[in-house]
Parts: sequence; structure tokens; C-alpha cells
Amino acid sequence: MHSPPEPTGVPTPPDHDESFFRKLVENASDLIFVVDAAGTIEYASPSVQRVLGIDPATLVGRPGLSLLHPDDVETALQALAAEIEGRTEVWYIEVRMRAADGTWIPLETKGRAEPGAAAPRLIIHARDLRERRRTELQLRDQFAWTKALVETSPIAIITLDRSFTVTSWNPAAERIFGWSAHEVVGGRLPILPTDAPEETEWLTQTIGEGQTFSSYDTRRQRRDGRLVDVSISLAPIRTADGRIEGAIKLVADTTVQKALERQFQRAEQLDATGRLAGGIAHDFNNLLGLIMTSASLLRDETPEHSPSREDADSIITAARRASDLTRQLLTLARRKSPQTRRLDLGGFVGALQIDAREAAKAATSPIEVQYVSGTDNVHVIADPDQIREALLRLITNAIEAMPTGGTLTVETRVVDLQGEEAVASQVHNGRYALVAVSDNGVGMSPDVLAHCFEPFFTTKERRTNPGLGLATAFAIVRQVGGGLSGSSARGIGTTMRLYLPTIEEIIEPRSPTLRGSPHTDYSGTILLVEDDGTFRAVVRRALVQHGYTVLDAGGGIEALMVVEQHPGAIDLLVTDLVMPGIGGRELARRLSALRPGLRVLYMSGYAPDVLRESGGLASSEAFIQKPFSPDDFVGSVRGMIDLLR
Repeated sequence: MHSPPEPTGVPTPPDHDESFFRKLVENASDLIFVVDAAGTIEYASPSVQRVLGIDPATLVGRPGLSLLHPDDVETALQALAAEIEGRTEVWYIEVRMRAADGTWIPLETKGRAEPGAAAPRLIIHARDLRERRRTELQLRDQFAWTKALVETSPIAIITLDRSFTVTSWNPAAERIFGWSAHEVVGGRLPILPTDAPEETEWLTQTIGEGQTFSSYDTRRQRRDGRLVDVSISLAPIRTADGRIEGAIKLVADTTVQKALERQFQRAEQLDATGRLAGGIAHDFNNLLGLIMTSASLLRDETPEHSPSREDADSIITAARRASDLTRQLLTLARRKSPQTRRLDLGGFVGALQIDAREAAKAATSPIEVQYVSGTDNVHVIADPDQIREALLRLITNAIEAMPTGGTLTVETRVVDLQGEEAVASQVHNGRYALVAVSDNGVGMSPDVLAHCFEPFFTTKERRTNPGLGLATAFAIVRQVGGGLSGSSARGIGTTMRLYLPTIEEIIEPRSPTLRGSPHTDYSGTILLVEDDGTFRAVVRRALVQHGYTVLDAGGGIEALMVVEQHPGAIDLLVTDLVMPGIGGRELARRLSALRPGLRVLYMSGYAPDVLRESGGLASSEAFIQKPFSPDDFVGSVRGMIDLLR
């Protein structure tokens, strides 16, 4: 009895008869040829019919090389020579065979000598490559399309392995974060937050568990240290058998979007604050006018060294501060400036050096003031008083940011802002005159910088600073189509950049406000119309003290009756614009019919630009805004009466 053979690890073919193997050959998808030593075809499998469309029987007796493309004959001969010379047992080549319709079919061909054959014969297997080629072509097209998509995508596309090693880094990632692919691929992801280990731990767990998330808003640091707003989406990368081998990370730069959102929110805050201020300004300014005028009259009637005179001065100072606060609030609501004119910006800002140096001298520590001008013959359209106010606020803030001393730099130049740079500067695309106010003081944190233009936001004592300085400056430049932006770093300093659109055309300046001449001989008859009886009495008293004859009325109808009963001349009508019943404009129209040539001085607690925008006041009409000091009011009255002489 023979023992069974020891297993060799190589399967042995089952013991079948010849008919079984014939069926295998006849049903094979590959083309099978048997070629004798002379290269003549002895056998062609039925698959030749399916692949080439040729009856296999017609090939028997033909030279095998006759089926090949002429350019592939040499390749086949070299393979045969290698086998004959014993340099290989099995050879693999790619050739083309002609089909019945004349097309050339690509085939992957394998050949070897028939083992154990008495006469040398060659067995050739040929596999149709058309489907594989189509698949490869599709894969190449898909790869090219995917590559183009990745390289042209505005979104950073980053792939990572499980240890956060970067395996790919597209051009958008280079643009957004500043590192090139050559610097990053193969190393650890450089944008992971080093100051937030809990976020890194969460990302590691997310990748390890194969989780997916999208639109995770955060901030990441660029190579240059600047923070950018981003929105991150992440999905796992799996192998064919489902194992997680890493993640693909999509990072969208949302810096511009966030900047626009912040601008919109800031504009809403300014508008809301302005609407609130506009709603209370009229009544509030009337009250301040009463306080300021009464206190001024009280001070004038009090002995110079009396404690009561000091009290009156304190009341006047407080009323003026309240008036300034109200004016700032009203500035937030304005849409345009009523006193705009053409400004030579270089000369205008240069003249502010005097104010900047005076403010620097008043500082507790030495401040050096530098001025760099690059805007010669550059003109803008703006209200000079408002722009001066905005720049002085920036200068004051810069000086206060250097408690131990430093350098204040005021620089002007012309810039062309487009795209993201324009958005970051909070302006539209275009050419602008830039005034940059820089300090090397304590600087601001990113959070403080993000809120510094909001109304009522301040890092100083609320008692001394209501937080309207930068908000007011922002509103001022916005009225003339400009913008205000800032950059800052703790311990390095701050730069505030004020942008004003440049102009070419010449705009005629408006007529200056009429003021009284420094005469002392006050005389004339004035009709004073004011619906607030207390305020009217105080203003009347101020006019009488300066020698004027005053007729007063509490409203439009009463004023018409006073004029009818007064036979003498009336030199000037002083009337509130907004009154119940007959308003100031309508009263002036009716009285002008009764007294031709009557001059009118309007007054109101509303700002003049608000009244002009609503059609309640023409730009050529004389106006004084409440609250006002008695000297300013009497001076305006004097100026109007002087025109009659």
C-alpha cells in the first residue's frame, strides 16, 4: 500500500479526461493559439470569433505573424528569440491583431513552449485589452478632472493621515495659509491651533472614529501670523476594505464674508443709535439750550468772585459736554454732510500737525510727532470740520495709547483698493486718499479691535469716555463714501486708516454761515416765536439785555396776531422750525406776505442736515442749532440785522 503524497502547498489539477479540458479552452474568454516551430497556426480557439470576428478554422495553416500589426512584428520576434535562446520561459507582450472589420484590437499576449511536446510548439494566450483601456482612459479622465477641480478650487483641499501628517495641499491652501505644498506635504498639519489642545483632541477623535462634519466656523493662523476666518468641513478617507486611513479637509476662507457681516452689523448699530438720537435730539437740545442760556445769564449777573459764578460755569461746562455728546449721536444718523466742499487733503492734514503737536505736548510722557505727506494736489469732497474732528479723535486715541511715550505718525498717500482689500478697508472698489494715524503704544487684542468702531464700546472709564469717538469718526467718513479700518497688535501699536474718495471735478463751496460783526451798538425789533415758554423767556431775556426790542409769541397763530397789532417795523423773525399747528416755514411764508423783505433766522433742536434732507430747511436759509450759548445766538442775530444796513 502506498502512502498518500505529502502536501506541497501547490494545488494539483483534478484528474479529468480530455473532453473536460477541451470545454475549458472552447469557453475561455482569452484567445488561445497553438503555433508550430515554423510559426504556422495549428489551432485557434472559438474566442477568436467573439473577439476578432474571424472564423478560427480559417486561421489554421496561416502564419501567426500575419495577424499582427506591422509595427508589432519585431516585438513578437524578439519575444520568440528570447524563449528559443532560453532567456525566458514565459514572455508577455502587447500587440495588435486585425479584426474582420479591419480594426486593430489591442491584446495582452503571453506565450510559452508546450511542456513535454515531442515537436516544439508554442501555446499563446491573448486577452482583449479594449475594456481595460476604456477603463484606464476613464480613470485618467476622471483623475485629470479631479486634479483640475482640486487645483482650481477656491477652497483649500487638504488630505491627512491619521497622525495629522499632510498628504496633499492644493494651491488654494497655499494662498489662504501662506505655506507651499513643498513645505507642508509629509509634515504635520501646520494650522492646528496650538493654544487650543481640546480642539486638536476633538479633531483627532473625529478622524479616528470616521465622523463627518461640515461648516465648522473658527479662526486659523497663517504663516505670517495673521488670523483668518475659516469654515471647515471634514470627512474620513477609507480603504477598499473600509479601514480609515485619514481624512479630507475642506477649508473655506470666510474672512471677506465675516468682514461684510461685521460691517453690516456695525451699520445697523449706527443706524439704530442714530434713529434713537434723532428721536430725542429735538427735545433734549431744547432742554440743553434752556440750561446753557439760563446758566450763562446767571453767570453774567453774578459777581466775579462769587461761588455761585463757579457753579454757573460748571453748569455751562456740563451742558456743553452733553451738547457734544448729542452732536456725536446725531452724527451717527447722518447720511451726508451739509457743509461739504473741495479740500486739498495734503494741506488740510498738514495743518493738523499743529493740533497733533499741541495734543502731544499735553501728554504725560514725551510723544514725538512725525508727518509723511504723499497727497500733494490730491482733492476730496468732505466737511472740513467733520474730517478734522474725525482725525483729531484718531490722534487723541493714538496719544492715549502711549502712556509711557512713543511716536505718533500721520501719513497721507493715494491708494487703489480692489476686491478683498477694499472689503477689508470697508469701502467700494476705487481710488482713495488715505490718512494713516499710527502709534507704537500698547496695541489692542483682536477682540477689542473687532469691536472698537461700535457705539458705546470703550476700554476706558465710562465716566470719562462714552465710547463714541471711533464710532463717530467711522460715521463721518461713511457719509462721504469713505471708510475707516484699523490694525493692531499687543505691545507693538495700532494704525488707523481713514479713506476718502478722491475727486477731479471742482465743487463750488457753500456760503459761510453769517455771524455778527464785533459791534456793540445792538438795536432793532425782533419777533421771537418759540412754543417752549421757559426757553422763550430765557432767549428773550438775552436779547433784551443786548438792547433789542423783542416781540414774542408761543406759536404761529399767536405770532400772526402780534404782527397785526404791531404797527412798527420788524427787523428779524426768529422762529423754531418745528412747532404745533403752524410750523416755522409756513409762518415765515405768511409773514413775508404781510411784511415784504422780512429776514428769518430759524432755530431747532434737530440737526441741520436732517432738516435739509426732509425738506424742512433750504441750504441758503439761516439756521442756528440748539443748544447754543447766548453769545453765539446774539451774534447770529446781529449778523442777520447787519445785512439790512
